[in-house]
Amino acid sequence: MGTSLPIVTHALRKTMPGGAVIGKFYGLNIFGAAFGALVTGFLLNPYFDMSDTVRFVAVGNFFISLLALLLLKIQGDYGDEVPIRKDYDHERKAQLQDFIFFLYHRFHCDWLRNIFL
Repeated sequence: MGTSLPIVTHALRKTMPGGAVIGKFYGLNIFGAAFGALVTGFLLNPYFDMSDTVRFVAVGNFFISLLALLLLKIQGDYGDEVPIRKDYDHERKAQLQDFIFFLYHRFHCDWLRNIFL
């Protein structure tokens, strides 16, 4: 749930022109999260049960991701790849990111299991 934007920005970091575009992505993500919390809390939960709300949000996220892919396809290539530093230990950082990613999802699954069971 909270890993989609970091994965997208990691995948696009080679073609993004600096941090301004990624900053806008994160700003829109924060706005969307706040808006989604308000809509879910005040509009969806009072009228629908939890499983219907989760389905509605999942379908909404799917269509938003399709829209993002469409917009990316329309805009095309951003230019040359951003150079990657040679003196940085990328393998060690990748291992740490994988470990943190695993821990996050492990705790996330436990949290969801406790809510729905």
